[in-house]
Amino acid sequence: MECKKGKRNKIGQEYKLMREAIGQLITGCDFTKNVIPMVAVPYTDKAKELAEKWSKLTQIKNLGIRFALICEDGSIIFL
Repeated sequence: MECKKGKRNKIGQEYKLMREAIGQLITGCDFTKNVIPMVAVPYTDKAKELAEKWSKLTQIKNLGIRFALICEDGSIIFL
């Protein structure tokens, strides 16, 4: 899992943070059958929009990358 900063620090940085997390995830570990590649970021409407859009991309699907959006109340939305 590659997890990025909280939303209180950087407003409107979802695109950059998520792209960076995907890049670090892809270059930072081997994807084996025991690994579920996942990007975790704080929930924002924009992060949800990007995760929904990107999870439909062929290259993301082929790598099996999932997104976890962490809500302020501690709940997690998996995409």
